[in-house]
Amino acid sequence: MITKRIKEVEDLKKSELSEVEQLEQKVDAEIGRGDLDAAITTFTQIMSLRKATLKELKASGGDQEAAKYDTATTLKKFGRTLVRKNDRNNALRAYKDALKLYKQIGMSEEAPEVIQAQTEFEKI
Repeated sequence: MITKRIKEVEDLKKSELSEVEQLEQKVDAEIGRGDLDAAITTFTQIMSLRKATLKELKASGGDQEAAKYDTATTLKKFGRTLVRKNDRNNALRAYKDALKLYKQIGMSEEAPEVIQAQTEFEKI
């Protein structure tokens, strides 16, 4: 029974990853075109999938570290897009959440990802 549940979670994670990867390609194209409204909508879809993956991993006792890292990376990119859209309040929230996730997985404050997120947060 437990093995079956773990397999279901792994399959869910794989299917969500492929969907997330497709959405990340879509958001990159939208940002490249300067269509920030569409990019924000796509980021919202990505974050919903990432949160669902984290929830499933937590429920199954799975390793959440990689999922948290990926989520933090997405939040940084989302924050940059929100800054370009002049949505500073939500950009601050995105960077703050990214920094929180980096801290949860034990990343050093000296890690390049953390430094970059902190620097971008402070510029807002």
